[in-house]
Amino acid sequence: MNFIVHAFMYTYYALRASGFRLPKFISMVITAAQLIQMVVGCSVNLWAYQLKEDGEQCHVSDQNIKLSLLMYFSYFILFSNFFYRAYFSKSKRDTQANGKGNDTKKVQ
Repeated sequence: MNFIVHAFMYTYYALRASGFRLPKFISMVITAAQLIQMVVGCSVNLWAYQLKEDGEQCHVSDQNIKLSLLMYFSYFILFSNFFYRAYFSKSKRDTQANGKGNDTKKVQ
């Protein structure tokens, strides 16, 4: 899953760096795929934890489960924040571009 998400992500970056303008929904889909990746990562770790709690054989250490959960959850928070700010929030830049910013000073 990580390979697939990164393959699309770096293809997108390469196209953008080459000067291609791509529709916004493509970057949204890539970010959504990253969010799904983090949810799956958390789910797999919770499943491994549950297996261990039920006495099933699982070759994942408790420390690995905890650290992986921390990593995937923190990435989920970061990507969620990025997704909201990039695609749904009115940024300061957009406000200033429309002439509605209060902190824009004109130099004469």
